Amino acid sequence: MDKKRVLLILQAISCIALSAALAVSAIHIYLEGVAFRAAGNATAWIYTREKAAAAIGRFWWLFALCALITVLCIFFGARDENQDRPVKEPKDYTGPKTQPDPGRQKIVRLIVLAAALIMIVAGIFNGSMHDVLMKAIMICTECVGLG
Repeated sequence: MDKKRVLLILQAISCIALSAALAVSAIHIYLEGVAFRAAGNATAWIYTREKAAAAIGRFWWLFALCALITVLCIFFGARDENQDRPVKEPKDYTGPKTQPDPGRQKIVRLIVLAAALIMIVAGIFNGSMHDVLMKAIMICTECVGLG
């Protein structure tokens, strides 16, 4: 395997690992903040600079690794040769379907509806409904000029 290809693969793996680590840290901060709110601090901020800095600080070595691999890719000129080529359509391509499958369309609509309902219920139990209502009230009173 070519050295440049190995560098590109390592860069992709390190960036995916960094993204996953930061996502897990964000979820951890959120769960910790929800527990803190449940303990009686209803107005406490969940995301603070200190918590974010501590979460990012744990992965400084992963940031450094991503930066190092990126610099090595630039130095060695490693890049995907196919990235600038236009996409070729297959020879047996007949164009888009004229009529979508109605059964599949119903299933997709039901999945989207279920996901929307789950997110709405999660927002209500999370207390976000009150926050959105207060923001809407503030925006309306500011626009009308009552506040």
